[in-house]
Amino acid sequence: MDTIVQLPLLDGVAPPDPTTKRCATCKAVLARSSFSRNPNNTDGQSYDCRSCVRRHNKLYYSRVGHTKHIERKYGISRDDFIAMLNEQGNACAICRSPQHGGKNWHVDHDHTTGMNRGILCSGCNLGIGGMRDNPETLIAAAEYLRKHGK
Repeated sequence: MDTIVQLPLLDGVAPPDPTTKRCATCKAVLARSSFSRNPNNTDGQSYDCRSCVRRHNKLYYSRVGHTKHIERKYGISRDDFIAMLNEQGNACAICRSPQHGGKNWHVDHDHTTGMNRGILCSGCNLGIGGMRDNPETLIAAAEYLRKHGK
C-alpha cells in the first residue's frame, strides 16, 4: 500500500503544483502549457502567460509601430530596412516571394552575434527559427522532403 505524504505548508501556503504556474501580469494560475519557452528564466518559461504577452504586444505595436520596433530591436532605420529589401529584389531572401505572408516582413538576425542577415517572409522566418538556425538541420529537412517526393 502506498504511503501518502502530507507536504508542509510554507508561510501558510501549500507548495506549488509543478504542472501550473502563476502569470506575473494577470496573476492567474495556469497550466505550464500557457507559457512560452524562455531559456533565460530559471524554470525555462516566460514569466507572463501567452494571453498577457499577446495583449502587451498588441498595445506595444499599436503605440510604436513596426518601424520604431525595427529601429529599437535591430538598430536599423526605415531607410536601411527598405534598402535591404531593395537589395534582395523586394522579395524574401530565401524563397524569393514578393509577399511577406503575414503582417510584416521580418528582419532575420544571428541570435549569437546579433548581426542582421536579411529580410524574410513569415514562413521562412518561422522555418529557420523552428530549425534553430542550424544549417545541418535545414539540409536534413531538405533531404527528407526530396526523399519523400517533394
